[in-house]
Amino acid sequence: MFFKNEIHRSFLASAMGISALVVGGALFTPCLSQSTSEMETNKIGTAFEKAPRLGPISVIHTEAGGSSLYIFTIKVSKNASQSLQAVRVTQIDGIESISFGNNQSRAYLGDRVAQEQSLRLVSVGGEQEPGVLIPFERPIAPGQSVTITLQAQQNPSERGIYQFGVTAYPVGDNIAGLYLGTERVNYESR
Repeated sequence: MFFKNEIHRSFLASAMGISALVVGGALFTPCLSQSTSEMETNKIGTAFEKAPRLGPISVIHTEAGGSSLYIFTIKVSKNASQSLQAVRVTQIDGIESISFGNNQSRAYLGDRVAQEQSLRLVSVGGEQEPGVLIPFERPIAPGQSVTITLQAQQNPSERGIYQFGVTAYPVGDNIAGLYLGTERVNYESR
């Protein structure tokens, strides 16, 4: 049975790319014959050299009882070294839960919504983690931007601040997402 501090030590060692064994509460690490970067690639797949940048969120139609369109823009740095494969948007705070319509996600190459720049998304089946996953059929290359729109099924009826976390996933197998930050929507005008 793992205890909280043992899990923390195990996770920390894993995040550092070090194979570790927790025995009797002590952390043992074997001799390192590979460089840390080689182990990180073998253990967690590829990662961004420089994090993508999350722009401010825009929301269209915030009146109560209506349906809003949430717009997120992400810029992949020229120095990212990896293309952006997918994005996850998760509500992390708010009085009510905001549900986004199934199959209502859209993506556009560039920093605005433009039909001529529409991107195809990959359909994802099975049980999903919380939030909305937006996987791109063609990854977003370093130096490019992507604009994502999510259609809310219904706006919240309660005033307040609603926060959304955005995580980016690079191309590769066995990859860990990179949390880009939190954006806020203020539903005060009712």
